[in-house]
Amino acid sequence: MFLQTVQDLVKPMHDHSSVVSAELLRRQKGSVAVLFAILFVVVIGFVALGTEAAFLFAKHRQMQTAADSAAYGGAVAMGAGYPSDFTLEAQAAASEAGFANTVDGAEVVVNRPPLSGSHAGDVNAIEVIITQPQKVGFMRLYNVASVDVSARAVAVVGSPGGVYCLLVLDPTAYSAATVTNNAKVANPECGVGVNSSSSAGLTVRNNAEINGPVSVVGGWRLSNNAKLNGSPLLSNAPPIDDPYADLSLQPIPPCTSQSGFAQNNKTVHLTAGHFCNGLYFRNGATAHLGAGVYYIDDRFQIDSNSRVYATSGTTLVINGDYDFRIRNNSVLEITAPSTGPYAGIAMMSPRTASPSREHRFDSNSIVKVEGALYFPNQGVYIRNNTVIGDTDCTQIIVRTIKLYNNLDLDTDCDGVGITPIGGDNSSELVE
Repeated sequence: MFLQTVQDLVKPMHDHSSVVSAELLRRQKGSVAVLFAILFVVVIGFVALGTEAAFLFAKHRQMQTAADSAAYGGAVAMGAGYPSDFTLEAQAAASEAGFANTVDGAEVVVNRPPLSGSHAGDVNAIEVIITQPQKVGFMRLYNVASVDVSARAVAVVGSPGGVYCLLVLDPTAYSAATVTNNAKVANPECGVGVNSSSSAGLTVRNNAEINGPVSVVGGWRLSNNAKLNGSPLLSNAPPIDDPYADLSLQPIPPCTSQSGFAQNNKTVHLTAGHFCNGLYFRNGATAHLGAGVYYIDDRFQIDSNSRVYATSGTTLVINGDYDFRIRNNSVLEITAPSTGPYAGIAMMSPRTASPSREHRFDSNSIVKVEGALYFPNQGVYIRNNTVIGDTDCTQIIVRTIKLYNNLDLDTDCDGVGITPIGGDNSSELVE
């Protein structure tokens, strides 16, 4: 009886607990469903944001490729001189890659020199910046309607193309190179490079002509029927590197006991050395100079129908503060050494030589040079029917030049030992 009573009491209690547990379970299931729905929305949002981020990243990569192409194309155009407005070439390259300036909000900016980065202010570099707004979807939930994507690239301009045999190094002089009075740089494969930033760094006048390529850091001035007949013709161009900038003067030996003077049809034979009293030949004298380096102090002059032959690998170093003279129907034939520290150099003065001096080839003289005439800090004056060149390979590299008569320099320089003017003319991406 007692046991039955207990069982009757316990049974209702057990049934009530079951009802409570079922109700609690139903409530828990509802909470989980709500939480799952919230998490599902969050996950979808992250997936959407990730998709848009991937899209923006892909767009940036496409834009970077376009900026690289544009900067490189602009640099190549500037080095080649075509088209004359390198900005057009850069923007055309960007357009070809899918980003046309002013189309669909795209902006393609071309700066020379770059405004930022490691090449800021470098006139030999071109910077391209492409910007375009990109519409987004899910980011609108964060009040972002579009995102500006941009890319930047910088390319440096290679040395101008073409074959250059005359290079004028003065960085600022007005008329650093003057070609005048019917003078002609005749060979269409012989370019003229002028590193002066002056608006008239190259002056051509009075029926003078240049038949080969021209590259001027500043500009040129033509007058009185003067002509530039070659191609390319580059103004505002990058400077052309001095091909012998690393050339160092070698130790100079003591003075030789040989006499460097001859006159009155006398013939002398000399060997290389240090001529402290100079070399001076006049009145029909003939001198044969053997191979090697001749350091010439005080004076170097060939005058009055005299002749000097130095064709077995010879370098003449003007080693003093004076102007040399080759004039009055005289002849100099010289071939530079093809190897050694002075390879390719026929005549030169040190880089520290006085810029006030101006060396002269004058008055019907004939100068046959196989190699380079190298006067990096001094001027050269060529006039009065003087002939320079008449060999397979002649370079003239000077601080300034005045040319008053024809100059026909050949450029077949294989095996001569010279360093080409202009070197590697390829442009390259640097940023």
